[in-house]
Amino acid sequence: MATPLVDNTGKPLTTEQIWAQVDWTSKNSIQTTFPPYMRELLSFKKPPPKAVNIELFSMKTPFGDRFLLKDTDLILEANKRQALFGANATGKSLLFRSMNEGKIKDFPKHMLIHHCKEFENHELSDTVLGTIVKAHPFRKVLLQCKEKLEAEIAAAAGDADKVALFKENLNYIEFQFKTIGGHTAEERAIKMLRVLGFDEFGQKKLVSELSGGLRMRVALCMAFIIEPDLLLLDEPTNHLDFPSVLWLENRLRGYKSSFLVVSHDRELLNNVCTAVLLI
Repeated sequence: MATPLVDNTGKPLTTEQIWAQVDWTSKNSIQTTFPPYMRELLSFKKPPPKAVNIELFSMKTPFGDRFLLKDTDLILEANKRQALFGANATGKSLLFRSMNEGKIKDFPKHMLIHHCKEFENHELSDTVLGTIVKAHPFRKVLLQCKEKLEAEIAAAAGDADKVALFKENLNYIEFQFKTIGGHTAEERAIKMLRVLGFDEFGQKKLVSELSGGLRMRVALCMAFIIEPDLLLLDEPTNHLDFPSVLWLENRLRGYKSSFLVVSHDRELLNNVCTAVLLI
């Protein structure tokens, strides 16, 4: 299991502190900059299962005044297409947030989870294409590592041993980048956006300038660029027109990992889900 990165007082290190302490000649040191799920994944000798099986699972309201779920089982099989169904105020959105924010005890820490929902205000400042291409948390870090290692190679031009170590680690970063499809992210994003009605001009627009329906299309493109182990979809058809709903349906039918979807669109659920979780 990956150990948390903390300072002498036990407080978690900030992103800036982590980067300041990196030894770029050491692969292990470089890995401390990786997202927590990736560090956890690298700690396994063989790929761990991408499933959730938590017994005696309980969940309280955000105020902690009452139980929404008590001593139940939270089971999500790998590569499962599931609908989450329940009346209002039963905890569907809270369950999604808790999964995404790592607040559920014993939830697998090696799984990449993405909560696809309507954008919040602090997520609206970039362009449409920029928002999607920068969405993958590991890709973003790998690009920074690549840039730093290239700078270290240039600065250590007279030290053959150091240059060799830097180049070896750069090759490692390039391998990880290729593994997650980092080189094709922009190309894939552009193709998705074109299908959803974004031409070259539309791709350069700020997300803040878009209507609710167009923002949801961008959020969905982000989700499919990230391709998480567990995709959480919260009312994904909100504000979508019919062609966009069909596009979403086709993407979900071909999705290789697990997803959990909350939706009022009965036809979508019937067409893409193979199981239902009922609260």
